[in-house]
Amino acid sequence: MARTDEPEASARVKTAQVPVLLVDGFMGADFAAELCDFAEAHESEFARAVVTRPGVERELDTATRRCLSFEGELGSLADRFLARAAERNVFEELRIEPLAEPHHQFSLSAHRDGDFFLPHSDVVTGGNRAFLGYDRLVTLTYYAHRPEARFEGGELVLRGLFGRGDEQVFEPLNDRLVAFPSFAPHEVRKVIQPDAPFAEARFALTCWLGRRLA
Repeated sequence: MARTDEPEASARVKTAQVPVLLVDGFMGADFAAELCDFAEAHESEFARAVVTRPGVERELDTATRRCLSFEGELGSLADRFLARAAERNVFEELRIEPLAEPHHQFSLSAHRDGDFFLPHSDVVTGGNRAFLGYDRLVTLTYYAHRPEARFEGGELVLRGLFGRGDEQVFEPLNDRLVAFPSFAPHEVRKVIQPDAPFAEARFALTCWLGRRLA
């Protein structure tokens, strides 16, 4: 589906000297609706999300992270998203040295009533780097939900490095992108949405861009 012609709003935000790119209207309302359609059609393939820790490749820890995650192929949705990210020059906008052909990885998550993700970084270190196969440099988080979806919470909170600086809070608005360096500490606040169906979840498409290991 084609993107809408709605004007795009964007801004750079500083969080304790960490550059953040915020773009409303990043893909267009049609893409957001298509992503929701895709998630609903693949509901049976969503599973409890896991975390990666030093020495532990993948662990189910609902005390740290609780949501559903789809790790399969996204088809043309992924290609269109990557093309838009390249067009937007996210590396340059975040003041990170660009890569000619960055490696990418996607995850589509569904946050429902009571779901959250405690403070963490997306960078994997130690022996788990080999498991992942690349170093994450940029995290792009794109939000989509149905017009009828009603939920509270679920904000993305970016924290200052080493506990310094004020935190920045970003609402998960439909068709919004928040991009930041993968090393930046962040969390997802708890979602409040009792008795809502899966189709009305807070969906987030996360794309990591990085450098393959030699």
